[in-house]
Amino acid sequence: MTIKTVTVDAADASGYSRTDWYQQRVKTLDGVWTNTTEWTDGEPTLMGGNVTFRSVWDMPSAVYTRFVVEFLTDNTNDTGDYWQMCLDKANAGGAVLSTANFRIDVVGHTTLTVYQGGDSGWTELSSAKNDIEWANEISASPDSSTPHWILEISILKSEGTQMLDETWGLRVACFDANNVTAGVQAWPPNSSRDVPDQWGTQTYQYAAYPEVLTITAVVLLSSAAVAFSFYWLRKHPKNASHSTGKPGEIAYT
Repeated sequence: MTIKTVTVDAADASGYSRTDWYQQRVKTLDGVWTNTTEWTDGEPTLMGGNVTFRSVWDMPSAVYTRFVVEFLTDNTNDTGDYWQMCLDKANAGGAVLSTANFRIDVVGHTTLTVYQGGDSGWTELSSAKNDIEWANEISASPDSSTPHWILEISILKSEGTQMLDETWGLRVACFDANNVTAGVQAWPPNSSRDVPDQWGTQTYQYAAYPEVLTITAVVLLSSAAVAFSFYWLRKHPKNASHSTGKPGEIAYT
């Protein structure tokens, strides 16, 4: 297996942090890389040594954030496999769940369920599925020449009470039921789905991702060099506030 164009995410003082860059290439949500550059406009993050993910945001008529998540060593179809994304609407954190927390599960490569947090734990939020588009398939990609599971997912940010603000908490996790000894692979590592304080931070940039990093085998760089590159690149793009989605879209409450 050849792994390319992935890097360990740089952590800030408060924990793990990454960026949603503005989408430069049209995404076809079919579970495969449509071409070798489809997702190179997103920042690559390696987690657990064998899972990588990227994200971008777009605003054609409403605001969307889109992810590709690749389980580089999993190519078996097991009912116990799952992808999981935990979202903290305003990055408020907390030792326990709140109504600002959301969870998206894709289980067995067939079923997507959305949950909202609260005092009693996670409660299914069936209406939110209408604002999510997704697909997963086994395919090779620029990140690995060996066919593996790839998830592509798009989340609509609704107007009003939104699932995501400009800065939001994020946890991404995967589980391969064919390799239970590996356990759950997560970003940030060793984080819990039920403790928002342990989730990372994701922010929006109104700039294009500096793609020079995606055409270099950055996994060969030392951790110091990676940290310096991310620091330098993030000091130059200009942050700006974005408008919310169009009125009338489903709100997450």
